[in-house]
Amino acid sequence: MKELSSSFSAPLSSNHLKKLRGLKQKKHRDKENLFLAEGVRLCEEALKSQAQIVEVVFCPVPAAGERMQKILQRAHVDNIPVYHAGEKEFHSLSETESPQGIVFLVHHPTWNFDSITERRKSLLLALDAIQDPGNLGTILRTAEWFGVDGVLLGKGCVDLYNSKVVRSSMGAIFHIPTFENITLDNVLPELKEKAYRTIGTRAERGSERQSGQSSDKKIILMGNEANGLTANVAAHVDDWITISGKGKSESLNVAVAAGIILYLLGEPEKTNG
Repeated sequence: MKELSSSFSAPLSSNHLKKLRGLKQKKHRDKENLFLAEGVRLCEEALKSQAQIVEVVFCPVPAAGERMQKILQRAHVDNIPVYHAGEKEFHSLSETESPQGIVFLVHHPTWNFDSITERRKSLLLALDAIQDPGNLGTILRTAEWFGVDGVLLGKGCVDLYNSKVVRSSMGAIFHIPTFENITLDNVLPELKEKAYRTIGTRAERGSERQSGQSSDKKIILMGNEANGLTANVAAHVDDWITISGKGKSESLNVAVAAGIILYLLGEPEKTNG
């Protein structure tokens, strides 16, 4: 790792580190249109995707291993600037308890909404005020697995580029088109005019399978962890679906529920475990 540090990386200056640390705050992420992706798995997924990687920062730790070597070599081949930091400096940048010694600086992805919604077949997932970052990241990971075409984040959802969202997405954030700050009660009527059928989820009084007419274009709506869908969003639901259970708990975790619903209603492209 020391050879990599000296061969094609530059030292990370204190001013540079300060700017990167500022991206821990949403206001700076929004202003710069940038976010940090930390860890070997996330960096590997970023390289597999069309992500616009601005630069790489790494700390030459003994446990980094061959996977980090490959990431750094690929970054060098792709002409992505690489910087090395000391352990203390990297820890001040990291947001994990046990840093893996590598972080990417990445542009916010941009996606074409119309190109998705104009498809003959399309499955969208709309989230209404999902506030837990771990839930959102897991939902993105699950949606990507089941081949969802796009995710709409309604107003009130946690920031897409919150570090916990990014980490728990396990790289899905680089692959699945996701649209932020959507006013769902304005957008849903427009999508219904494009032949989308809306399927709302709730804890009771819904079908255990998709009710009503089927459609090649569906939007699955999932609401806040505690309160479900807001009234103005629920007003646009065509069909309701409920996951029945035998336990005494009040409800399922929303990320777990998303996986079950997508399995029931989606069209998974992957069948292997």
